[in-house]
Amino acid sequence: MGSDVPFFAAGEQAAIVEGRGESVRPLPAIEGGAGVLLAASSAELSTSRVFARYDEMLSAPADKNSSSDQMALALRDGMSGAGLAELASEMADANQLWPAAASLSPELVDRRDTLERATDWRWALSGSGPTLFCVLPTLDAAIEAGTRLAAERPPELAGVMLCAVDLDNPDNAWREP
Repeated sequence: MGSDVPFFAAGEQAAIVEGRGESVRPLPAIEGGAGVLLAASSAELSTSRVFARYDEMLSAPADKNSSSDQMALALRDGMSGAGLAELASEMADANQLWPAAASLSPELVDRRDTLERATDWRWALSGSGPTLFCVLPTLDAAIEAGTRLAAERPPELAGVMLCAVDLDNPDNAWREP
């Protein structure tokens, strides 16, 4: 079982998750909600290969808590969807697996650049990839951005499913294709 499963099973918008996922401490809900736009590729990117590449590339011990601590503190104090979108944008490079995933799947770099230019928002890697995501201030903003991307469909998004979700509902609010 993946370490993220207990968080999703808990049904919380936000939580501090520690250990291998066994400790889930809920954080306050986002005021007004937020939208998440996902760009999910069907390309295979093995988690074990990404972690092995991360280990190869690691030259110094990484500070594993600074980004997550910053996010947890902000969420504890209460946050709007717009505030979460701004903070998530500032933390787009916080996933320490990005360099490893990008080195194994260089099209991720072009895809991320295209998505950022098209939406004017920063995009981040979800887990070990290949899915990229962007947090937007509202679900409507995520659907609007996804609709524009689907209409333009740049070549870097070939074979990519776009979907918009909110923080309260696990079902897609919008999806293409």
